Amino acid sequence: MTDGMVEADAEMRTFCEGVGELILWASAIDAQLTKAVIRACSLTETPMLEPIVAELDARAKVGILRARSKHIENAAWSKGITRWLTKAEKVNGYRNTVAHHQVAANDGKLILHSAQARKLLKSIKDSKSA
Repeated sequence: MTDGMVEADAEMRTFCEGVGELILWASAIDAQLTKAVIRACSLTETPMLEPIVAELDARAKVGILRARSKHIENAAWSKGITRWLTKAEKVNGYRNTVAHHQVAANDGKLILHSAQARKLLKSIKDSKSA
């Protein structure tokens, strides 16, 4: 292995560790959102309740909790929940970005790019050359 290959391998490893950690954090936050929705909606505890609520998209859970937070009289609690939900949305947005894009090397640097955008640009290029 050349020094460049070792460097690229180390960079890829660091990148993958960061992506993995981000996805783990997003999963932990999603589990918190699930429990918060169950409590906020006063749902009756049943064995299948948590798995069913967990199937909801994180954006839906955030929407439910954001709507419920408007009915909390204590302003500090309401603001705290809203701040937490905003942070949860950001983390899930970052998770979606890294989870749904491909990693590519560009001039020795790792970048994220969309396979769909690449296909679209290729089809435009092919249609122009035809």
